[in-house]
Amino acid sequence: MRILTASDRALLVEASDLDEAMRLNLAWEDVPGIVERIPGARTVLVRFDPLRVSARELAAVLSSTRVDADHLPETGEATVPVSYDGEDLDEAASLLGVSTGSWCTATSPPTGGSRSRASPPGSATW
Repeated sequence: MRILTASDRALLVEASDLDEAMRLNLAWEDVPGIVERIPGARTVLVRFDPLRVSARELAAVLSSTRVDADHLPETGEATVPVSYDGEDLDEAASLLGVSTGSWCTATSPPTGGSRSRASPPGSATW
């Protein structure tokens, strides 16, 4: 993990991969002085209140965090309704050289399934 100064009220933490970034983000949920955590694909932007904690103190707390690489904390499940009825659906499928039905199937999660881990925005990996 590498910690960089993003501003006088934010630190940018670089993680080794998406899973580590998500685990660190969850681990810092109750750290005093943190105002907001914004996870990215391999980073977490940590905004803090400099009246409650200094950047140096916060960096020490963040860098001492150890996360279990083998077990992700339980975060619950979210159901996101999807509707394939946009006016450009046929055009999008044709541009990719597939049928509309194939496009819908390829971009949908397996029936009864869910994502096994966090994925970055725009990812269609199930």
